[in-house]
Amino acid sequence: MDKKLYSELIKVYSNFNIPKMTVFELIPVKKLKRAKQSYGQNLKEDEVIVLLYDGTAFGSAKEGLLLTNRKIYFKNIFRPSESLALSEVASFSTKSWLEFNINLRNGEIITIITSDTTKTVEKMSLLNEMLVVLKKGLLATSNSAVSELICKSCGANVEHQVGKCRYCRAEL
Repeated sequence: MDKKLYSELIKVYSNFNIPKMTVFELIPVKKLKRAKQSYGQNLKEDEVIVLLYDGTAFGSAKEGLLLTNRKIYFKNIFRPSESLALSEVASFSTKSWLEFNINLRNGEIITIITSDTTKTVEKMSLLNEMLVVLKKGLLATSNSAVSELICKSCGANVEHQVGKCRYCRAEL
């Protein structure tokens, strides 16, 4: 990961104070090990772990979310682990005080159930802002032509001809 992208992600993170979300070298080693064993088994060597969200009540990190420079790895309670390419994700949103959604570009919604009830809206804002920065980093390293915009309000990918974001309804 280049220094500029790293700096942008640290800047975004520093605007928030969310105890169960940590980044880069601030991620506790034991939590990272448990998260990798539980839902990050398929991490590639060239992936950089950007953020760990511990969705457990007692801090084991066996359920939660890993955000990398390429993918999102997550595990819901009583469910198998899953992963998604960043390009598949449109945004994150709050569903309730114990749940949040991963909104996919194809319209599907994946609900994450958590035992962490603190700062739910702030968590979604942090994840959306990080998603925007990571996607811009991916676009900068990609040679393919892009026909989409990223909504500055929620981080969703939106087509150029659309006037409003289809997820948060913000003007583009």
